[in-house]
Amino acid sequence: MHVTVLPRVFERHPHITHEDIENAVMGMGYICSQARIGTEPTAYVGAGFDLHGRQLQWIGVRGQVPGTWLVFHAMELTEKVRRELGMK
Repeated sequence: MHVTVLPRVFERHPHITHEDIENAVMGMGYICSQARIGTEPTAYVGAGFDLHGRQLQWIGVRGQVPGTWLVFHAMELTEKVRRELGMK
């Protein structure tokens, strides 16, 4: 399993590390994710905890190799994404 994160994520949110995002996407901190309808390639929005206990949201696409992800957005979880994912 491998997560690639676009550099712009760290430019916009320097307090979030690659390891934080990896934990939220596919590690012990993963909470949930779902496909976004009408995106091509199919983008997924998800939520999970980083290594500091913060809830993060992320958006990415599955990589060409099974078990890989390309994440192009990550930040603290917003109420908008919380609702989109059906989280209380």
